Amino acid sequence: MTAIVPARGGLRVDLLSLASALAAVVGCAFVRRHGLDTALFLAVNRWHGAPDAVWESLGIAGLGLAAVAGLAAGARHQPRVVAALPWMLAVGGGLTHLVKQGAPMSRPASILAAADLHVVGPKLFQRSMPSGHAMTAAAVVTMLFLAGGPFWRRPAVLLGAILLSAAIGFSRIASGAHWPSDVAAGAVLGWATGCVSVHLATVTRTEAWLATVPGEALLGATQLGAGIAIAMDQGYGRTLLIQWVLAAAAVWAGVRTLAALPWARLRRRRAVEART
Repeated sequence: MTAIVPARGGLRVDLLSLASALAAVVGCAFVRRHGLDTALFLAVNRWHGAPDAVWESLGIAGLGLAAVAGLAAGARHQPRVVAALPWMLAVGGGLTHLVKQGAPMSRPASILAAADLHVVGPKLFQRSMPSGHAMTAAAVVTMLFLAGGPFWRRPAVLLGAILLSAAIGFSRIASGAHWPSDVAAGAVLGWATGCVSVHLATVTRTEAWLATVPGEALLGATQLGAGIAIAMDQGYGRTLLIQWVLAAAAVWAGVRTLAALPWARLRRRRAVEART
């Protein structure tokens, strides 16, 4: 079994991480309200150091749906991380909705002239803070570090994961979807979400429940559903091949999970007996 970094302080640590993240979000909101990150946004958005296909690929990688499909596909190898996944969706989704509704910010496309803006992917206008992509990326890296075992705590591997997470956040600015303050807010919320999700999965014994028949049935259905959903058009025209590869992995994992259930094995046994 994979070792997990022990939680110290429990609820107190969770509350401290959430309070710290929300305080950072307040600072990010102040920056955005006063337009202090506009110059940085324009510098990144006008940078042409990479083709648009790179930003689209990173945009797909930062989708919550991609995280579900990817982590669910690897459920056999990372059961503790997968156990934290439903908590990540609940906690991260709740925090994102809270900030988007409580501090609504306009996106670059609703403020800047079209001639001053380079947009890649869907053109969005409202509910800018925080960046959901940045939140998802930071949460996944945090969960892998805390619950993914020694491999994910190797300096080179951890650095690579952090750099990929940062690249996903950078892509949201380069594609014209978010301000830098949105990405920063999403990253700190993702860190807090990852910490809280791993702790909640531990204290609720989510991993043990997922090993039961109902848990495996739900996991298999989630793998299938995420695979089918990520295969659909997400608004990034040049990433369908990446989506289909991810979809195939998730669907195959779902088929294997559901085929291993007791009633599936019983049906196959009866079918064999009926033919003999």
